[in-house]
Amino acid sequence: MPLLVDGHVIGAVGVSGASSADEDQELAVLGSEAPSLRSTATYIPKQKVHEQFQTGGLLLQTPSYKLDAGRRSGPGAVELHDHETDIMHVVHGHATVVTGEDKHLLNEGDVLVIPNGVPHQFVDVSAPFFYFVTKVHS
Repeated sequence: MPLLVDGHVIGAVGVSGASSADEDQELAVLGSEAPSLRSTATYIPKQKVHEQFQTGGLLLQTPSYKLDAGRRSGPGAVELHDHETDIMHVVHGHATVVTGEDKHLLNEGDVLVIPNGVPHQFVDVSAPFFYFVTKVHS
């Protein structure tokens, strides 16, 4: 996907290795839109948010942060992000997230901030569990 600034091609984005070819395409499109987001607010309509929660995935990606419509239906593997802080806001359902020795019981409306370098794991999750995750590059 070409990267355009003021109508000029300044580069390109290619994606491979996501969970499907459709997701590769979606990520490439989001990446190609990043230069146009540099000084504008981003509005994401309710319908787009609702649709994205059906499968989970990125709503917005910029060079300094990402916004993900997270969807889980069960526990996950341990995650560790060297250069991203996760800010999670629960929209629907409940989950238990373990960070080191601490267990966090998350319910609708709760927020959990996981700084970069802190391992974390979803160990108990209602189905479906919807949450926004802002990933801030740090």
